Amino acid sequence: MKKGCFLILLLSALLVVSSCAPAAPAGTDTDARTEPETVPAETVPETMPETAPETEKPPLPRKIACVGDSITYGVGASDRTKTSYPVLLQKLLGSGTAVRNFGRSRAYAINNKNEEYKYASDQSVAYTETAEYRSSLSFLPDAVVIMLGTNDAYVAHQNTDVAAKFHRELSALVKSYQSLSSSPKIYLILCVDRYDTAIRKKNLAEVILPEIESVARELGTEVIDLHTPTAPYATAASGYYTDGIHLTDVGYELMADEIYKSLTK
Repeated sequence: MKKGCFLILLLSALLVVSSCAPAAPAGTDTDARTEPETVPAETVPETMPETAPETEKPPLPRKIACVGDSITYGVGASDRTKTSYPVLLQKLLGSGTAVRNFGRSRAYAINNKNEEYKYASDQSVAYTETAEYRSSLSFLPDAVVIMLGTNDAYVAHQNTDVAAKFHRELSALVKSYQSLSSSPKIYLILCVDRYDTAIRKKNLAEVILPEIESVARELGTEVIDLHTPTAPYATAASGYYTDGIHLTDVGYELMADEIYKSLTK
């Protein structure tokens, strides 16, 4: 009897202790598993700032044909193989470009086989009738720099309709280069100034140069103005000319610098 009462009291005490234990909060995971922490996603801006593309310079021509008369050839230079403008231009451009001199002394843009035109002498020749012209075509240049008109201006006052004749002949010359498979870019040069006689200086400025610009507009070629930068030096005392037409080494250096700037602008 006593033993039975003792068991009853022990059970009662255990029930009291169990009822006093604190209950686990609602939602608590009671088997003690550790949940991974939630890492907030990286914030990405809706619009990424644009980076301005770098401006790339156009590649230089690989082959440049210098077409012209005695000034292109290098008459007046101390050594045309070293100080003519095409040689100086080659030095400025570097070995990645081949610059060839196709200048011919006494060359005219106007071909008197096509036009009635009196040349200055029996040694005068139309550029399109020369071996230099044929070689320049065979060269298949990427760029052609043309300076013709100095000799056409020499006798312009002794001929008629010079502007129209010069325009037609220069246009035909430009088109012959534009039709090459190499599709060269054409640069027409406004001829260097001169001081040999007032009438020839006037012929150049008022007859020849406007037609060069007109042909350039019509055929979409570039223009390189060498008349303006050489005009201040077109005197006997400047040291830039050997005579009233041809340049010295420093004059050819000026030419090369101006052409280089146009090719690389």
